[in-house]
Amino acid sequence: MGASHVSNRSTRFPVAYKSAAGVGDQARTFLQSLNGGQDNEGVVATKSSDLVAITATATPASLAQVEALVSQLL
Repeated sequence: MGASHVSNRSTRFPVAYKSAAGVGDQARTFLQSLNGGQDNEGVVATKSSDLVAITATATPASLAQVEALVSQLL
């Protein structure tokens, strides 16, 4: 697993992605503002042969917290 899996998953993001340093071997994130002050955020990352993808919509979690969770799961 690797770059191609991260690329494939991040093409499904609802907005443009950003690369995320320090989260697995390769990671991409997105952050989308929603109505009412809520956010939609997500992270897809790989490390060795593992892939983790998480999307959080209208939750109290910040993008940094989602990135930290992905790092722990990897």
